[in-house]
Amino acid sequence: MHFEITGNDPAEVRACYNRAVAVAVVRGPVGGLALLEPPDADDRMSRHHRLHAVRTHLLEMAGERQAAEAGYRMAARLITSLPDISSTARPAQCSR
Repeated sequence: MHFEITGNDPAEVRACYNRAVAVAVVRGPVGGLALLEPPDADDRMSRHHRLHAVRTHLLEMAGERQAAEAGYRMAARLITSLPDISSTARPAQCSR
């Protein structure tokens, strides 16, 4: 059960990420991570910090601490606005 992103509509992208998190809460992080595979294969999305931040959150839920820390750093490198830098970089600092 995948959610396909067909355009650049921010609401569509958020819905995909929200669905991945919801599936992770109900079925476990592996299920949510599987939903992120199609956007990860899309060049438009793979260069966006939110995809990395959501994946990182799910990796953290799965107990993959090292992968999560690397993911937060990657998400932070891809951010272009100051408010997003603050909210994305913070979890990596708190997980130590």
